[in-house]
Amino acid sequence: MSQAAEEYAVALFESLKSSEEKLNALAFLRAVSDVLQSQSSFYEGLRSQAFSYEEVRNIFGKITETQACPGVVKNFFNVLVDNKRVELISDISDSFQKELDKENGVTRGVVKSANPISNEKRLELEKKLSNKLGQKVILNYQEDKTVLAGVRVELEAYTLDDTVETHLKKIKENVNRSTN
Repeated sequence: MSQAAEEYAVALFESLKSSEEKLNALAFLRAVSDVLQSQSSFYEGLRSQAFSYEEVRNIFGKITETQACPGVVKNFFNVLVDNKRVELISDISDSFQKELDKENGVTRGVVKSANPISNEKRLELEKKLSNKLGQKVILNYQEDKTVLAGVRVELEAYTLDDTVETHLKKIKENVNRSTN
């Protein structure tokens, strides 16, 4: 993620006062980002600056004409267009989410496992991690066939690796240490 995207996200975040405004801005940013990513050739055109300034201004003018676009966000998109930074929308959206999470005491992470994890185990894991970190933890669960058994939890500044591979590696290190 670029420094510029983070700076734009922080500027937008700080210009909004209420939680509702921030949630609405995030929803709009996410919606635009999702549409752009689903239209890969158009998104590549934006990234490579294949469109003229006027074309980009018109496109984003039409996007922000909807009632779902808050006024501050409309102005924000105008700044992105003027500075030729619309290709950063996805990264800005991600950075904005991080700012919102920081404000609300939320930590997000990914859990990787070879097989699906039951809802009961998911709730138990989230509760344990929330208690340990003192923050609400929101996890995204992914199946990863490179994980033979167990789980790997990756949070922003914390990794819990309870996989068979890691346990075997520790056993090997202990055996090597005891034989030397």
